[in-house]
Amino acid sequence: MKQSVLLTSLISGMDRFIPDPIIDRGISYFEQGLVENVQIRKPWIHATVLGNYGDYNVKIHLSDFSKSRCDCPYDGYCKHMAAVVYFIREDAEQLDAIENAYEPVEKTEPGSKEPDDLEQQLKDLERQHLLEILQELVAADPTVRESIRQLLIDRERTSKLNADQIRHLGLYSSIAYYQKEVPLVLKDCEDLFTRIETSSDDDDDRWDYEYYHDDEDRLEWDFEAGLNRLHRFAQELLKLVTPDHYISGTVGLLVTLKGMEDWINKYEDEYSSELSDGFTVIEDYLWEALKRIKKYRDTNPKAEEFLHELIEWIVRECKTLDGLLGWTSILTHCVPTLRQLWVLKERIMLLDKEFFNSPRFQEERHRRILVHWWVELCLSLNQEQEAQQAAEVLGGSDAHDFSVACSFVKHYERNENWPKAIAGLQVIIEKHPHLNEPYYEWMINLCQRAGDETGKRTWYEKWFLAFPDFELFKRNVELLDLESEKQKKISQWLDYIRTQKKDGSLVISMLLFVGDKEQAWAEFTRQKNRIHMNEALRLKLFKEMKQYDPAKLIPVYRELAQQYIGHRNRSGYTQAARWMKDLKEVCSISGKHDEWNTFYRQIMTEYHRFRSLMEEIRLAGLETI
Repeated sequence: MKQSVLLTSLISGMDRFIPDPIIDRGISYFEQGLVENVQIRKPWIHATVLGNYGDYNVKIHLSDFSKSRCDCPYDGYCKHMAAVVYFIREDAEQLDAIENAYEPVEKTEPGSKEPDDLEQQLKDLERQHLLEILQELVAADPTVRESIRQLLIDRERTSKLNADQIRHLGLYSSIAYYQKEVPLVLKDCEDLFTRIETSSDDDDDRWDYEYYHDDEDRLEWDFEAGLNRLHRFAQELLKLVTPDHYISGTVGLLVTLKGMEDWINKYEDEYSSELSDGFTVIEDYLWEALKRIKKYRDTNPKAEEFLHELIEWIVRECKTLDGLLGWTSILTHCVPTLRQLWVLKERIMLLDKEFFNSPRFQEERHRRILVHWWVELCLSLNQEQEAQQAAEVLGGSDAHDFSVACSFVKHYERNENWPKAIAGLQVIIEKHPHLNEPYYEWMINLCQRAGDETGKRTWYEKWFLAFPDFELFKRNVELLDLESEKQKKISQWLDYIRTQKKDGSLVISMLLFVGDKEQAWAEFTRQKNRIHMNEALRLKLFKEMKQYDPAKLIPVYRELAQQYIGHRNRSGYTQAARWMKDLKEVCSISGKHDEWNTFYRQIMTEYHRFRSLMEEIRLAGLETI
């Protein structure tokens, strides 16, 4: 879609040219509503952004972000540009307008040409010539010899896998075969793991956690070559999973996956996302194999029998209930219907007839993990009663354990049982008052899907009171119908925020939103020395007050000018001159000419020896009125 291309182009361009801290400030400007007058004039986005000392004109190029410009004093790609990009990202109408104006740029490399047809050239060579080329490659690069050797081993291994003798193996003969074969494969792959020397100079995260890592070289594992080889082996195993022959390939993947667990333990100290991703890939191959077998059940009864045999073998391998912990994911994928569920329960109870009530768990947390797994499995097959019985092991009700309770809510949601889903989630939130925001969002979504507008408004308000936020405040106001109700609720929310001693800047934002500039200014003057006020919010407040009562800005601008003069450096003097310029403007608007003239003469007299300051004042064009 053009929209996705547009957004990708704009955001990637912004990320490439604007540092993250500057982008964050731009987002703040956007959230405070400081982006105005957005217009599309192909190939540009034009906008006005309220900045530190005035309104800045921003131009964003649609297809080449490097051409984007802003007339603010900042030397480079600035927060005002980022604010415009985020405005476009969130505004559907602007996206539609830009979509019509957007023309993707075809990128071509200068001097590019069609690649040589190497494959065809090699096919045309005689056998002797190919051997000579290989010998030359080996002589030039000794690692080629090892690569060729590995390829020959892989080809031989693949040939063995595809032999009828292997393809026709049953469950237990497949297990016996792969328990011998897979360790050899894993060893060959592990031999390709290499130690590489890295320096903290190349580490992008060396400043993480606010301390600096010493510039010492260190060794890290590179798993890529070994994992790539293992993935090729797994791909060959998956090819064996067909409607006629599926046991050998599935068992091979299962044994490979379990064998990789030894790697996880062995390289625990060096464990990386690379090794974790490799494990996940093998998991996905196994899940795909089991998914195919579930389909084969429709036409092949033996596929059903294989799943039963596989479940029985896995549970016997576990030996104890604690042993099930390492097999729960695989068992879940072996249970597509109620028949397999009851087979699984029967086999587990052969391990321990007391099932999850057993006193023989090594650790209590193992019981919790298994109960949660069983509840999820039962609910996936709509066996609510069985799930309830398991949940009672944890305390007599499904709401006793947090994760189990969430599973029930998701189950009710899947089945569109909105009253039970809402009631269940309400119990969870009440029992865990410090839950994060997504749970409130979840509740609101449930109410909305249930058509419960009252519940939706109630939970939006609870969300706001639990996590006070300006965007949530605006959403709550939008949901109120009557003007009288709005005034009453806003007054209650303001009292609550003040009582809880929350961020004073939120109170100011709320008051500005409802148009109460007088109270917003009163809150600012009362708390200006105690709150860390967002820069964008302060600018917005000053802009509103310049129109509403500019005289009230006089002491603030005067204080800011003196504050920056006190920095005793050129950048401070530049800022001071700008605040003095604003001070002159509000004095002029409000008819307070004498106050400006007095302050101006005071500065010119007291700091006449500060040449840099005097120069900045002259550059700003300041003089008496």
